[in-house]
Amino acid sequence: MTKKALSRGRGPRLREEEVERMVALYLEGKSYKAIGKEVGRHWQTVRKYAIRALQEREGRELRREALKEALVRHFEDLVGALTSIGDLLDTPKVDAREWESTQEGWRPATPGRRDGLLLQALRDSHAKESPLWSWWDSWKQSRESYDRALSPLRQRTASELAKLEKSQPGVSLTHELTLVVFCRAVSLCRGAPLYEPSMMQVLPAVEQDGKRDGEELWLGRSTLLAAGKGMDLLQKRAFKLFEDVRNWEEINELARLYRQMGETEGKIEEEVEVLSLRRAFPGRCRLCPV
Repeated sequence: MTKKALSRGRGPRLREEEVERMVALYLEGKSYKAIGKEVGRHWQTVRKYAIRALQEREGRELRREALKEALVRHFEDLVGALTSIGDLLDTPKVDAREWESTQEGWRPATPGRRDGLLLQALRDSHAKESPLWSWWDSWKQSRESYDRALSPLRQRTASELAKLEKSQPGVSLTHELTLVVFCRAVSLCRGAPLYEPSMMQVLPAVEQDGKRDGEELWLGRSTLLAAGKGMDLLQKRAFKLFEDVRNWEEINELARLYRQMGETEGKIEEEVEVLSLRRAFPGRCRLCPV
C-alpha cells in the first residue's frame, strides 16, 4: 500500500518516504540544490518540505518531552499525597490533653485541598483496588473507638481519686495527681508505664518564711501530688493505687484498640511504600496530563 501524497503541486506528488529522504540528506549536511538533484526535485521544493517536516518532527518531540515531564510530575504528586497519609494518622499521645479533651471527641485530620484531590484520584482511579483505603478507614474507626474508650477511664480515675481523698480527711489532693494516675493508666495500655510508685516521696512543706508546716507528697521533685497530714499513709495508698491500675478493666479495651491502630498503621505504611515503588499508576483520573 502506497503512503498518502503530501502535495498536489506541479510534477509527481511527494510521498512521505521522499520527504523523509530529503530530511535525512539535509541532516547529513547536503545543500538544497544537491538534494534536489539527487531526488529529482527543485531545490525550493526541497527547502519547503524539508523545513516543514523538521518543524513538525521538532514539535512532536517537544510535545513528547512535555508530556513525559508532566506524567513524571503527576506521579510525584500522587506519591507525595500518598506519603501525606502518615501525617493524618495522629496516634494519640500520653499527656494531659487526653484528659482535658473536649466532649466533641476525636476528629480525623483532613488533607489540604491539593492532597485531597490527589488522594481522591488515587482512591477512585489509580489505586482503587489497593487495600490501603479499607485499612485507612479501619484505622479511623479504631481511633474513634479509642477516644470514646477514654471516657470510662477518666471516670474510673476520678472515682478512685475521690475515694483516696475521702479515706484521709486531712489531706488535699492536687489535680496533678489525677493526671498522673490517668497518664500512667494510658501508658500501661501501650506497654510503657509512666510514673512508677518509687518516684513518689514525702517531703516537709515549707512556707515562704522558711518554717515547716505539714508534709507534701511529690512525684520526684517536680510535681506536687498532695499536701496535709499523714503523708506516709497516703503514700502507701497511692502506691497501691498505682499498682491496681494495671488490673482495671478499662485498660484492656484501650490496649486492644491501641494495638489495632498500630497494626493497621503498619499495613498502611507498607502499602504506601509498595505503591510508591511501582513507579507508575494504572488508569486515568481528571488530574492526568492526558
